[in-house]
This record gives sequence, structure tokens and C-alpha cells, in this order.
Amino acid sequence: MLSADVALALAEAGLSGDVHSENGQVVLLINQYVVRLGRYRERLTEVAGKVSGVESVSTRLGPRYQTPSLNPWGDIKGPPKFMLVDDEKEFVHTLSERLRSRNLESSIAYDGEQALEMLGEKEVDVIVLDLMMPGIDGIETLRRVKQDHPEVEVIILTGHGSDREKMLAEELGAHAYLRKPVDIDVLARVMREAYARAKARDSD
Repeated sequence: MLSADVALALAEAGLSGDVHSENGQVVLLINQYVVRLGRYRERLTEVAGKVSGVESVSTRLGPRYQTPSLNPWGDIKGPPKFMLVDDEKEFVHTLSERLRSRNLESSIAYDGEQALEMLGEKEVDVIVLDLMMPGIDGIETLRRVKQDHPEVEVIILTGHGSDREKMLAEELGAHAYLRKPVDIDVLARVMREAYARAKARDSD
């Protein structure tokens, strides 16, 4: 009867937990994931402790309690699709590895022409683009990307850009203009912001 009384009190308070009791001692098993576990335990103890006949209350994680799998992209279907474009092969591969450790998987292109070719073959959400490259430079690549794939966000990452090129890149629709060397966490944050912007636009 005591278990039933405690379960009823919890339900009326909008709480849930499997209740076990013996000689006035109540054990509450938490079997559902809650964000603020400590606070949830306090509420369970507070509500159960007020039930007549309860002498002590303890809480434990039940066998069905599971934390959600870590998904940095929430409920988005499939991972974001990033592309790094830079002719400095050692730099771009190192950058890719460092971003991978931050859950940012990226494909790689070594020049503007290859990037445009890949863009025509596969879906891309965000491009991180160097300016000074052989063949089609970064500004022209940006121009063509925004002309043919306006939904793609482009981040300029350069070690040689001028104020004029920065202004031009912004006029052409670049999401951000960053200079090398860049703090990897700053770049990761800007990439996530660019991706969020692209997805927000898609949902409009």
C-alpha cells in the first residue's frame, strides 16, 4: 500500500519512478533519462518523503535508464557535409584531421576547379575556401558557387587576403572571412554557424 501511495503522489507531481518499499523505507528507481538528474532526485525525495508512513527515501538509477547517444547535430538526418578547398595539401589534411576530432567530417579539394566539379556531383552544405590557388582562384570559385549553388555557405580562410578581397567576398555572399593561422575552435564554431544558417534557410 505504501508503494502505491508513493507512486500516486509522484504521478500527481508529474514525476515517475519505480517504487519499492519495506518497513517505511522507500527506494525509487529512475528509469527514464532526465537532463538535471540531481534536481530530479531531490524532487522525488521531497515528494515521496511527504507521504504518510514513509520513514526514509533513497533514489537509484534503474536498469532501463539510458543516456541518449551523443549526436552533435541533434535530430538532423545524416551528418553535415563540409568541404575544405586549399592547394596546400599538408595544411588541408592536417586541418581535416583536427576538425574530425571535433565531429566535423570534411571532404577535400585541392583547387577551385576540383571543388566545383565535386560540388556538381555531391551534396555540400558548407565550403571552407582558400583564396590564393592555382587556376581558378578563391574569389572566382566563390562567385561560381554562389551563382550555381546559392544554398551552399562559403567560409573564406586565407593567409594572403587583402581588405579589398574581404569586401568583395562579403559582397559575393561569403558567410565569413577568416585569416590564417586560425584558432581551430573558432573555425569549428563558424562552420557550425554556417551549417545552421544553411539548414534554417532550407526549412523556411
